[in-house]
Amino acid sequence: RSSEIPGSGSRLAPKTPMTSDVLGSAISPNTAVAAPVNTELVTLLENVKPVYPAMLSLVANSFYEIMSQVLQTHTRNGLEYTECFTGRDAVDAIYAIIKAADRNLAIVVGRALEQQKLFHDVDYEKRLRDDSNELYAFDGDTIRALTRVETTAEDDDDEVDETSTLNHEPVIRQEPEERVPASVINGIFVMLTDCYSPTCSSTQPCYSVTCPRQRSQQDHLRKTAKSNVATEMKQEKLWSMSVPKEVLKSVSRDELDRQERLYEVFYGEKDYVRDLCILRDLYMKPLHNGDIVREDRRKNFITKVFKNALAILAENMELQRALERRQKENFVCYQVGDVFLSFVQNLEAYLEYCANQPYSMYFLEAEKRTNSKVVDFLEKTDRRPECRKLGVQHFLTRPPTRLARYPLVLKA
Repeated sequence: RSSEIPGSGSRLAPKTPMTSDVLGSAISPNTAVAAPVNTELVTLLENVKPVYPAMLSLVANSFYEIMSQVLQTHTRNGLEYTECFTGRDAVDAIYAIIKAADRNLAIVVGRALEQQKLFHDVDYEKRLRDDSNELYAFDGDTIRALTRVETTAEDDDDEVDETSTLNHEPVIRQEPEERVPASVINGIFVMLTDCYSPTCSSTQPCYSVTCPRQRSQQDHLRKTAKSNVATEMKQEKLWSMSVPKEVLKSVSRDELDRQERLYEVFYGEKDYVRDLCILRDLYMKPLHNGDIVREDRRKNFITKVFKNALAILAENMELQRALERRQKENFVCYQVGDVFLSFVQNLEAYLEYCANQPYSMYFLEAEKRTNSKVVDFLEKTDRRPECRKLGVQHFLTRPPTRLARYPLVLKA
């Protein structure tokens, strides 16, 4: 299943000869602006311990051990994000850990880890990209579980009854009531498994045409990774793909760029309203109408976590309808500023919601630690196709991230 994960990446900026062997070269569709190489990360990767790349649990542990040492504070779209790392650094690390044939394969492996919630985009929007401008952070629940697994294993090794040892009596250990899983990240990445034949070697592959050491299979592996990475790029929404060819030919290059940015405003608002509707219909309503949270605490819990999300939804539905009317007036849109002028008069709802954002996450995490029904409900809901495996955090953080994006898009 891991090998079928689609995605996108961007070409890594050229590096100095000193780092090229460690970080590899990209074969991605896009080209990113050159960014400084993370020298601290390069030093760690030069001494990385080899792991069996097909076992995601081993890759995940190695990845966390490395990246947790180079977490930084970054600013994007006017917002500050602490303890995060860039997409390019993540791909650098995975490339070195699995000894990848190319960086596109490292991206696909990274997305397999991302799908199991080892880390996520800071805005809970994009999949892993080989881009120094994209920011990612470790998932708190997953890291706590990883740490708990390691601590439990160490405690079991050190747990010795000295009295029993001195008396030469067998040590009897009591099983804890709650067993910790072997690893919170698991699975086999089939594309990277070794051949099952005991006589097969890297210098002398076996007879099987599907042997992973055969040159044809290596070529197929690289092509598959590159194809998966390029898939997302083809799905991007562009104004140039939505208008007749004669209209496209009639505009200048500068006007084309302007229309693409305006088009991002239109479809971005539509996607944003859709996500707010998902938050309302798939998360808020079931929590309000079901017995997931105790009745005497239910209303207070929903208010603390979701605050005035419904008021924001109402405001942005009006904005979306106004933008749709403007978009339908002509293939070429000349302005949207007047539409936003009336919208910015009613931003009080955003002020209240954004001020509550840290508390919202805190109360949600606190409830998850004490209420298994909430955990089960969120896991099942996150797996629904409409949620795109993004999790409730993605939908809760949409208002502040969208608000920060408005001035950037309009200025462009």
